[in-house]
Amino acid sequence: MMRAYYYFLFRVYKFYTDRMKKNDIPLIYVASISTLLIFFNVFTVYSWLIYSDYFNDIIPSKYYVLIPIAII
Repeated sequence: MMRAYYYFLFRVYKFYTDRMKKNDIPLIYVASISTLLIFFNVFTVYSWLIYSDYFNDIIPSKYYVLIPIAII
């Protein structure tokens, strides 16, 4: 599974290096996409645990989730 993840990040990196100027840094874009994927996976597991009644919801509103996503 990690091979697919690494390959995906490599493809994103190659996409941005082919399209960007030499002064821009493609690592920022790749890191942002990686962070969003990890956040989405963690939030999916969190939502599933709440749905399965393993623990109570600690995030009171959807805006507490949307604000960090917007910042990232």
